[in-house]
Amino acid sequence: MATVKITESLFGITKNQNEIKKYTLSTSDGFEVALINYGATIQSIRQPDKYNQITEITLGYDNLQGKLNQTT
Repeated sequence: MATVKITESLFGITKNQNEIKKYTLSTSDGFEVALINYGATIQSIRQPDKYNQITEITLGYDNLQGKLNQTT
């Protein structure tokens, strides 16, 4: 069974000076999910492929500005 590590980091600051945090849950076997507290958004899901290379499987934004500019 893989162990889970949870980390918190600053994802960005809104124009109203609100800090947006990113919470990353990662396992010892390479699976990782990142969530931001801006609308409870899944920011990233990464997992090892069959060659054990870490692969991004979401179409999220790498920064807060991309999320804020989202039109849909």
